[in-house]
Amino acid sequence: MRSWKDRQSIFSLAMPKSSVQTSALRQLNSSAANSVNYDSTVENAPPKDIVDWLAQLTLLQGVPFEYLVPYSALLPHESIRFFYIDENWQDRMVDGAISVGVSSTQDNMFNAAWYEALYAEVQAQRLKIRTDMRNQEALSSSDSTISGFLFRSIVVEAWPGIEIVGTKDKTPLPILRMDRLSSGVLLCLFAGVPDDVQFIEPGEGLHFGLLDGQAEGSSEVLVRGLGLPENQPLEGGEQLITSGSSDNYLTAPATFRSNNNGQEGVVNMQDLQGAIKTAFSTYTTPDGYQPGLSALPEDGTVTSAAMAVQLVRGAGLMDYQTPSSAHQQDNE
Repeated sequence: MRSWKDRQSIFSLAMPKSSVQTSALRQLNSSAANSVNYDSTVENAPPKDIVDWLAQLTLLQGVPFEYLVPYSALLPHESIRFFYIDENWQDRMVDGAISVGVSSTQDNMFNAAWYEALYAEVQAQRLKIRTDMRNQEALSSSDSTISGFLFRSIVVEAWPGIEIVGTKDKTPLPILRMDRLSSGVLLCLFAGVPDDVQFIEPGEGLHFGLLDGQAEGSSEVLVRGLGLPENQPLEGGEQLITSGSSDNYLTAPATFRSNNNGQEGVVNMQDLQGAIKTAFSTYTTPDGYQPGLSALPEDGTVTSAAMAVQLVRGAGLMDYQTPSSAHQQDNE
């Protein structure tokens, strides 16, 4: 769909034949597949520097932030806003950019005759911008729709290495752009429309620790499987679910030593070892399976390695999901 529906009729006399356009477009796409072999001698092929710049423009690079968020209340502190980028709006932005070089009716007719080829070239090039900077293989996506989000939070500043994963039907979507627009604002654009977006704390180190228990002042650990028993193992490193709900996990209470020469916060490892063993001995999976102490190594011993697995604190994850009904309604 194009905003200027009468464009074809207005400039029908200036348009080259469809066979000529198709041939030129095929040459443009094949030459763009390898920037090293880009052939600027192809008749009417747009210069690569211009295509690169226009592709970056369609990914909102160089667009003033005030144009994206005209009023600060639209993006308050500790908020996230998801959006689509209208393809017609992108095309009109490209039209405006190339109109700078229009100085005659002939230039205007030329732009009108070849605008579809230029749009296709820009669309293909924007899939390569991020991968070229990261020395990765070019992305491939049949979905021309671009969606994304603006995230304004202290998290952006505290976690500069935050990881973003967007998926659709559990298939990862390519990220076209991911930039910090300021110390506290993150912009991310996807090729396609995700139904699930995960914000993952950067896993830059291995940490051990306890979690706050349900009772005030108490502590606990989330019990994890150790890949045992061999005939029907509990998934190694995975938190053990106690019911059909993914929010109910098997835990073991942790206590602290008392009168430890005035030092507070020292875990009573012997008591914790016994609590973990008790948790395994009484554990029942949601489907009724009871592995018992066979889920522990060495005939039911909570070894130092098993203890380390239980105390690992993994990277935090925040998951945003699109309600299926709302997602279907948007697509209709």
